[in-house]
Amino acid sequence: MRYCVRDAALVLVSLLLLGGCAANVGVPQTRDAFVDRVRPGGPYRIAEHVTVNRPYEAVVADLKECSGKCFDGRVMRPPNFRYKELGGWTTYHPKVEGSWRGVTTLSVQEEYGHPRANSGTPPGGLFVLVAEIRAAGEGRTRVDIYHVSRRHIADPLKRWIESGDRRCPPLDSAL
Repeated sequence: MRYCVRDAALVLVSLLLLGGCAANVGVPQTRDAFVDRVRPGGPYRIAEHVTVNRPYEAVVADLKECSGKCFDGRVMRPPNFRYKELGGWTTYHPKVEGSWRGVTTLSVQEEYGHPRANSGTPPGGLFVLVAEIRAAGEGRTRVDIYHVSRRHIADPLKRWIESGDRRCPPLDSAL
């Protein structure tokens, strides 16, 4: 009898552990969940806030043009023996959406080149950057940028917002 109770407990614990893995604990499945996770800050989590003297409509127009041109594509990664990575590809998926609250958002997701890496991720890949754009008074725009160590995306984004500079970054420079 004692062995049956122990075996049942082991099976129950195993099922709970496997169920936790299957539930993708810790991987934000939506843009809002990603922002909620990054907003408090922490290692590799960055929240930046920029207010510029440019009209909201101009900033959103630049954002739509540049994100589609610069962040929509695939980059090949060579093997990295130091980190025991096989290499492969990263596909970037930008999405610009309007909101009923008067906020336009840019989200960038990364999808990786081998099936195990994408297990449990939302459609389109892992969220790595979200920018929320809103009017901040006459001729001014506020942009809140949340990302997980993606300066190679966030820095060009800030240039587009601040000056309209439309240069695309080399996405493979971060690999």
